[in-house]
Amino acid sequence: MTIHLTEKIIRDRTTEQSFQKGLDYYLSGAIYDPTWQSIPDGIMLMASCQGSNASSYRLSVKIDAGGIRFASCTCPYDWGGDCKHIVALLLTYLRQPEKFTKQQSVTELLSGLEKEALAAIIIRLVE
Repeated sequence: MTIHLTEKIIRDRTTEQSFQKGLDYYLSGAIYDPTWQSIPDGIMLMASCQGSNASSYRLSVKIDAGGIRFASCTCPYDWGGDCKHIVALLLTYLRQPEKFTKQQSVTELLSGLEKEALAAIIIRLVE
């Protein structure tokens, strides 16, 4: 699947001020622990970002062939469009995708386990 992401797409989703602050965050390396996960119709990006009002924020963005479908940040931003933290995450993925570690899906994680190990997991969850 082809994921289409450009700087223009990122800019169009936010205010100029948020874009500039997000660019500053990207350039300062504020995004850490970035991961990506393959999902049925695209990819999910996840990371943490150093914040100005909290030690860090959790971010997630869903992207498919049609573009960015969902973006979430735990910061209190509520002024329209994506916050500076989302901008920083998207710029990191656009400019440095190699920084992202692939996160396996639950199906991938469990597929190699034997019956006894799966049963032990289920028992532990139920207890």
